[in-house]
Amino acid sequence: MNALFSDRYSYEDRLVPDAFGVQLLSAGHREHVPGGPDWRVDRLTAGRVLIEHLDPAAWFDGSLVRFGGHPNPYFNPFPPAPPFLTRARKDFDPLLYKDGRPPAYADVLGDRRFLQP
Repeated sequence: MNALFSDRYSYEDRLVPDAFGVQLLSAGHREHVPGGPDWRVDRLTAGRVLIEHLDPAAWFDGSLVRFGGHPNPYFNPFPPAPPFLTRARKDFDPLLYKDGRPPAYADVLGDRRFLQP
């Protein structure tokens, strides 16, 4: 999402910025909860869902982001995403916010500016 652009609506209750090793999703995400073999899904109260990847070491051993912050964006070639992250992004695809693509729920929220005639 672009922090410099103020939307009329926020989509955080229906979309996520990326796949993560552990995510707490709201009732608005319920329809697209990943159910693949890599995830443990716990249904919580108030419609919330806790999703945990079955291999937390892959996410939290420090190899995703080097110590000290994000990798240098000018590194060429930029290192590819590890396979577990690529799979996770496929699992979360219906929930991922993507710049340049109409938000999945624009029609439901009545935000016509995203919809093509």
